[in-house]
Amino acid sequence: MSCGKPCQPMTVRWAVHGAAGLAKAVLGIDRVPEEVVVARRLECRKCEHARKHPIRKAADGLPLVSWCDICKCLLKGKTANSGEQCPDGRWEAVAELDEIGTTD
Repeated sequence: MSCGKPCQPMTVRWAVHGAAGLAKAVLGIDRVPEEVVVARRLECRKCEHARKHPIRKAADGLPLVSWCDICKCLLKGKTANSGEQCPDGRWEAVAELDEIGTTD
């Protein structure tokens, strides 16, 4: 399931989508190449819709808990999964990296 349009927060479908996305990210299933993850996270870091935990940060600069205020997805999982899209269209330039990485 793709998040091409904003998910509806606080619904069972949203919760299942989020849990599946986190599980896929943790297990490395359907993961985009690392350079795509890095590029997506850079875009998220610049975005005004990214909501961040104010204190704890991970090595890549994103807080340990950060989410998109549009679709409410957790960014660590969303940026790593191949089926995900930015609901604000900010990953369009990154899509080329994803296509190059998946054709090898």
